[in-house]
Amino acid sequence: MKQKHYPSIRRLLLTSSFAVGEQALRSSLVLVLLMLVSFAQVRGACAGDYHGQVVDAETGKPIEGAVIVVEWHKKPKISMSDINYFHNARETLTDADGKFVMDSSPGIDWNPFTYIQEPRIIAFYPGYRPFTPAHTEVIEVKDGVKTRDILEAFERGVVVKLRKLSSDQESRRYADTSGFGPIMAPYTVIPNFHRLINVQRKIVGVSELKYP
Repeated sequence: MKQKHYPSIRRLLLTSSFAVGEQALRSSLVLVLLMLVSFAQVRGACAGDYHGQVVDAETGKPIEGAVIVVEWHKKPKISMSDINYFHNARETLTDADGKFVMDSSPGIDWNPFTYIQEPRIIAFYPGYRPFTPAHTEVIEVKDGVKTRDILEAFERGVVVKLRKLSSDQESRRYADTSGFGPIMAPYTVIPNFHRLINVQRKIVGVSELKYP
C-alpha cells in the first residue's frame, strides 16, 4: 500500500501566512486608495469664498436682497449615460450695499464611486434678468467661456450687473425654476430663491407656487 505524503505543519504555516499577508496587503492598498480619495475630497471641500456685489446695470446702484445660489451636482466615475445627481447647494442674500460673501466649498462626497462637478452659480432679483451660465455678459465674461472662468471671477470678487426685464414674455420666463436651468436643490435648501420666484410671479400676475 502506497503511503500518502502530507505537507508538513511548517509548510502549512508558511502557506497560510503568505495568504494572510497577501490579503492584508490588498486590504491596506484599498484603505490607502480610499484615504487618498477622501483627502482629495477634503481638499476640494476646503475652498475659499465667492464674493462680489450685485448692482443695477443702468444706474450702478446696489441691489439689496438679491439671492446668490451655488449648486453642485455629482456623477458616477464610471457610467454609460450622462446622468448626474444633486450633491449640495447654498444661497445667500446681498446686503444694503449689494455685497455678498459665501462659502465656495461643496462639502465632502464620501462615495468613492462618484465625483463632484463644478458648480453652477445664479444671481437673481425680481424684475431683473438673472445671472446664469447662459448670461455671462452680466459679469463681463465673454460668451462661450468655460465654467472655470466664471468661478474664478467669483473667487476674485465680481460685479454682477443685472438689467431690468424688458418684456412680459421675458418676465414670465423667470417666474418658474425652469427659466434658470437645471436646479435639483429642494425648497428647504434654497428657500430665498423660491421666495423671490414667487415675488416675480406676483409681478406677472400668476398664482404663487406652494411649498411644504
